[in-house]
Amino acid sequence: MDARARLLDLVLRPRRSGPDRVEVIVDGEDALIGMFEMACSLGPIDCLVLDVAELAEASVPPPATREEEGA
Repeated sequence: MDARARLLDLVLRPRRSGPDRVEVIVDGEDALIGMFEMACSLGPIDCLVLDVAELAEASVPPPATREEEGA
């Protein structure tokens, strides 16, 4: 998932995880987020997008910059 996000210059932040699911917050341009959703929906089978929700910007902390991530 991270490699696909980097290709589209998106920032992923973990939200929740469990034995059978992972929820992430994806930050970036709307069109690129849509491309990321499509890429994940295409597989592999264990990486399916089952639901997409748009969060209000005020409820989401700002993403780390590339420098803060160590890139």
